[in-house]
Formats: sequence, structure tokens, C-alpha cells
Amino acid sequence: MASLFDGMGEVLIGVLGATITHLPAAGGTADIDGHVRRYRITLLEGEDRSVLAYQGLLRLRRDIAAAAGVAVGDRVQDPGGRIYKIANEHDSASPGDDALIIYDLEDST
Repeated sequence: MASLFDGMGEVLIGVLGATITHLPAAGGTADIDGHVRRYRITLLEGEDRSVLAYQGLLRLRRDIAAAAGVAVGDRVQDPGGRIYKIANEHDSASPGDDALIIYDLEDST
């Protein structure tokens, strides 16, 4: 059954995304279309002190992630050259093939 949101993942990645390099844990590389973003977050350290940190997120279409074999533990390189390790995966509740999957990223070298 068609939904109002069918095709939205493709549109969002097309507008906001860029080519990123997938670096699988098993070796090799592949260029895929995705969206990497760094968000500032505040972490509490003790009762009186907060520390500013950054949280990286990767958004990929479900069909692209499956075709590329993207998995927790793999690394990705954004267009700026920064390398991240995929730490966690949050699947979308959308049944569409182009639904976006969100991955938590950690800075990597």
C-alpha cells in the first residue's frame, strides 16, 4: 500500500546528503550517499560542572545501508575527511525501503 511518505528518504538524502566513504570492518571501501551531522551536546560531570561534547549521527536509506552491508563497528568518512566508528543503529519504524536508518557515531582515527 502506498503511503504519503513513500520516497521521502530519497528526497531527504538527495537534498541534505553527500557522498560518504564506507570503511567496513572486514576491509575495503565503498562510496555511498548519506547524511553525517555533528550535534553539540552537554554532558554533566559531577553536580556542578558541564562539559560540551559532540555527537555524530549518520542517516542512510535502508536500501542503501543493506546493499552496502553497513553494520555497527564499521567506520565512515564524511566529505570533510573526518572518520567515525558506527556505535549504534536505530531502525526506522517506517516500512518503506527508502526509510532512513540513524546510526550513532564515535570519533575514530
